[in-house]
Amino acid sequence: DGKMIVFKCHVKVLVDDDNISEQLMKDRSELDEMSRQLREVQNERDRLKNELDQLRREIESAKNDNEKQTIRNEVQKIDEGFTATQYFDIGLQKYNEKKYSEAIENYSRAIELNPNQSSNVYYNRGLTYQKIGSLNKAIQDYNRAIELNPKDPEPYNNRGVAYSDIGNLTQAIVDFTKAIELDPNLSQAYNNRGFAYYKHGHLNQAIED
Repeated sequence: DGKMIVFKCHVKVLVDDDNISEQLMKDRSELDEMSRQLREVQNERDRLKNELDQLRREIESAKNDNEKQTIRNEVQKIDEGFTATQYFDIGLQKYNEKKYSEAIENYSRAIELNPNQSSNVYYNRGLTYQKIGSLNKAIQDYNRAIELNPKDPEPYNNRGVAYSDIGNLTQAIVDFTKAIELDPNLSQAYNNRGFAYYKHGHLNQAIED
């Protein structure tokens, strides 16, 4: 008869705070790593630009055509490295914008131009593959990043996360342990290894981590 009945409900929700804390650790770790890499990219770009400027000045003062050609070859090589660095920079920006396909495209272009460049490019492309669920491709890129820089704990840590996500907890624990060995202060590696131990049923080791 035109009257309204209002129901008030109280809802109780069970939240998996383990997953939330794990994700917060990953996000914070990613932000710190991206900031570090952006600084490195900017420094590398400045260094290459200075080298290019210097070489172009040397071409003008070269004594003969052979010397000029030698310098031009060096300019081309550095120019490719400079362009690769630019693609890497764009890849970082696209990743931060969550445009993961575009990030992968730019990282791949950087790798094409300079396959033996900084391990950061492979690491970041692996991280992006991991974001879209392409875990095997992510692991391959982390493998390459580790080959180029075996002293960097981050690829081990993130490869461990990828192994954990595909259910290979034994290898994940190996990778987290290696990351901790390289950087005993890498808190997210302890956190990640703790979750891996927890999933594996090793509760005392999980609590310690």
